[in-house]
Amino acid sequence: MFSFFRRVKQEEYPEVEQVLSYVISLVAQPQELLEILAELKTKQQSTQMTRKAEYVQTYLTIEKFICTHQPPVTSAQFTPKSLHEAIGKVIQITTLPLFFRVVLLEGSLQLFTLYEDGVQNLTLQIINKFGLEKVKILVSAGVQGSILDKVPVDEHGVHFNELYHLAPTFSEKEVTKVFKNLLTALYEGDKELEGEKAALETAKTVFQATQFVYDEDLAYQFFLVIPDQVLEKEKVNFLNRQQLLNVLQQLNAEKVMAEESRQKNDALLESIGEGAFATDQEGKVIFVNRVTLEILGLQEFAMIGKHWSETVKTLDESGMPLPLEKNPIDIALKTKAKVTELRFCYLRSDGSSLPVAMTASAILTKDQVTGAMVVFRDMTREREIDREKTEFISIASHQLRTPIGSIKWNLEMLLKGYYGTVTPEMSKVVEQMRATNDHLLQLVNNLLDVSRIDQGRIKDQPVPTAIVPIIESIIKEVQVQADVRKITLTLKVDAAEAPTAVIDPQRFREVIENLLSNAIKYNLDAGKVDVHVSWNEKTIQISIKDTGMGIPQKDQAKIFGRFFRAENAAKQEPNGSGLGLFVVKSYVEEWGGKIWFESPVFTEKDGNDGEQSRGTCFYIEVPR
Repeated sequence: MFSFFRRVKQEEYPEVEQVLSYVISLVAQPQELLEILAELKTKQQSTQMTRKAEYVQTYLTIEKFICTHQPPVTSAQFTPKSLHEAIGKVIQITTLPLFFRVVLLEGSLQLFTLYEDGVQNLTLQIINKFGLEKVKILVSAGVQGSILDKVPVDEHGVHFNELYHLAPTFSEKEVTKVFKNLLTALYEGDKELEGEKAALETAKTVFQATQFVYDEDLAYQFFLVIPDQVLEKEKVNFLNRQQLLNVLQQLNAEKVMAEESRQKNDALLESIGEGAFATDQEGKVIFVNRVTLEILGLQEFAMIGKHWSETVKTLDESGMPLPLEKNPIDIALKTKAKVTELRFCYLRSDGSSLPVAMTASAILTKDQVTGAMVVFRDMTREREIDREKTEFISIASHQLRTPIGSIKWNLEMLLKGYYGTVTPEMSKVVEQMRATNDHLLQLVNNLLDVSRIDQGRIKDQPVPTAIVPIIESIIKEVQVQADVRKITLTLKVDAAEAPTAVIDPQRFREVIENLLSNAIKYNLDAGKVDVHVSWNEKTIQISIKDTGMGIPQKDQAKIFGRFFRAENAAKQEPNGSGLGLFVVKSYVEEWGGKIWFESPVFTEKDGNDGEQSRGTCFYIEVPR
């Protein structure tokens, strides 16, 4: 160590000695530092360049030791930047020799100093070869219109000192571009005067000297300003190594960020009040939150790594195990869909069942399913409220039906003259009252049907039923209603003798009455309603097609919901409960059938909403 400092003094670099002495004074374990310095390979050459490199390497070693081990004698904790700032308070960095100044400066100032070192070396070599005037011409050509414009040049090289105060005002990119132009000009001039081979050798000498003194990071910065045609092989090898280091650093940074992101996501999922768990593409559980474990009464180790179906037992509404292919989780994994289900139950570890509302969503990476995310909540309270609400509707409807029926009977007696003569004016009012009462009675009956459906108390008695006669009788009944608006009703049957369907005939009558009534009510005047009956070996299909206002696209997904009425339908026919189609769908599905509709959409500039549909066709398919 002491011999090293003697060499620093012999070179007459007191500022370097002062910097090195200061950083060593910050180390609380000088013996450990001495051991590190002893490991440095001693340079035997006596060239000035070798000694410069040793000074720089010594400082970098001490700096790394301080910033890695944090052994200051004060309470300060150093980073390379803060250490440079501390050194700057001890000595003016700008008074240091050029080779040492490069290490301590930051940003554009560091690049300015680094490039100055390389440019001076190249400039001095060209001056020695071809004279000062030729170099002045080359420098002028290379710096024209830049921050180096009109830089003075003498036998000592290019004068940079007067430009240092401008360096911080320029970006690193701008500084790099200017020096690249200058070095390119000097190289091209050297090639013109001496030949390409000699120019390459000069450029290589300059680069090797720079690379020898400074570390790889700074050497890489100098590569950026070397003319493209110089050191092609060396540049490719160095850049490949540097790019690999950059990739490794980026991967490490991304790994840290990914871990931080995972921890944040886990914390978010743990903080929500609903159950949540995630699976991989094979259905094995990879994450489960605390709420899930509490609800199901399980331990984390019992779920992680196992297929979800082993621990999350799912039951249908009847309490039977749900087939795997019908489970929303399995559907999401196979179809990439988001599946929401409100009717299932989970089986707890104690054997009790828990009604849940669950949503399973496929996790996609580049459009490939990599897993599923399941979120669910306890629906016990909601189910209890629904049950109480259904019971209330059932009781209220039963209580209302008796007085409404009595009112209906008395109004009919009044119209028939049992209570005396009824004038035409009175008859008109009573007719209106009876129509309103009939509507109210129909609403009460619908409410009763809905409550029975919710409670599973539908008195459905499916039997082989000839459906065509029922449809024909209903068409006759609604013909009067259709004639008022000049609507044409037609029935088409594919063959003379239609097969029977296994359905409840009374409920089937209600279904067809509801759909035909809607087709007439929401049709256009002088429109048409076509009923078509067809069949195959397993099913019978009935279609009821009208030419009416149709169902707007925004309402189509909700049309079978309770108490829902499309906006255009509510405008044309204010009196309606929004329960008819819900009841129809429930009956059809109870028979093992299905119901759907088509209502084509077109655009029409009518001054209202612009987009509307015209005409609807309802389809019913029931088993034979």
